[in-house]
Amino acid sequence: MSYLSMAEKKPHANCIPYPAQGHITPMLKLAKLLHFRGFHITFVNTEFNHKRLLKSQGPNSLNGFPSFRFETIPDGLPESDVDATQDTPSLCDSVRKTCLTPFKNLLHKLNNATNIPPVTCIVSDGVMFIRPDLVVGENAVLPMEFVTETKKRGLLSNWCPQEEVLAHPAIGGFLTHSGWNSTIESLCNGVPVICWPFFSEQPTNYRFCCVEWGIGLQIGGDDVKRNRVESLVRELMEGQQGKVLTKKALEWKKLAEDVAIHKDGSSFMNFDNMVRQVLLSENLKSS
Repeated sequence: MSYLSMAEKKPHANCIPYPAQGHITPMLKLAKLLHFRGFHITFVNTEFNHKRLLKSQGPNSLNGFPSFRFETIPDGLPESDVDATQDTPSLCDSVRKTCLTPFKNLLHKLNNATNIPPVTCIVSDGVMFIRPDLVVGENAVLPMEFVTETKKRGLLSNWCPQEEVLAHPAIGGFLTHSGWNSTIESLCNGVPVICWPFFSEQPTNYRFCCVEWGIGLQIGGDDVKRNRVESLVRELMEGQQGKVLTKKALEWKKLAEDVAIHKDGSSFMNFDNMVRQVLLSENLKSS
């Protein structure tokens, strides 16, 4: 059977994360899981992040497969240094104002392509301002809120598999801004943390880590001085409190494995139920 014949039977998920590393990485993991479950995937990056990834990982790193492709849309911001992090407030405003039309044009292109199945669902960050009725109409969209390497061959590498780093047995602690991805990855790998939250959900995550779960120490504001950072790192790595935090972090790791990640765990079952609902919806529409 030709790829086109097989593709016509595949559900097609268009995955579009908010254009920041902390959103792109988990969305890519979700896209891989959907692909494993039989979905055709179109993963949408902004042009800026697409170039950044290519520079970091190599010119052929995003070539993909016939059933897993990468596309780009502009973010509306002026050209900037590809190694620099974009200004968050400016990016949020620009995404809200400029990304919808290019995204709709991309959907139109995909749905009129002859060698891939039509888009059947959209997996989008809640902050991407993609309203279903503004994109492709009712019943066509499933909206979902869902240590860099230093230098290599003279180029700064902006993207690093943080989860793999945290899983390494040499890692005894993690100084983190307390984003949700970093928090989850720390818990799942049994790594205690020093929390330095800034904005958004980070102060909430810090409170859970340091107050509710007992796996972290806090730093922030005027407290971020060389001597204070050194003191907290030494305490986490060598001190009695650090031993307590590490023991608690390992307990949370086991809980994550037993309750969430296991085949019958909550994360596994939630993902499985989501896939079933999408496939059921597609079957009902085609019947």
